[in-house]
Amino acid sequence: MLSMGLANQIWSSYAQQFLETMASVYVGYHATRSIGEVMVGTLYGAVDGFIAGAVFAWLYNQFAGPQPSSSNR
Repeated sequence: MLSMGLANQIWSSYAQQFLETMASVYVGYHATRSIGEVMVGTLYGAVDGFIAGAVFAWLYNQFAGPQPSSSNR
């Protein structure tokens, strides 16, 4: 979100459709060309990425099963 928002600040039509799609997903984010909206979108993206990463890690640990412990004796 940060890189697309900043690129959209430089080139007005760059990633506009992506930003409009994200505006339909993230409540309170609007695909306008302002630094404030870039920051709001970045925060939404960071929180979304953290949650998705945590869910992925939890699922991985559930399916990986217990690992044998190695002890140096």
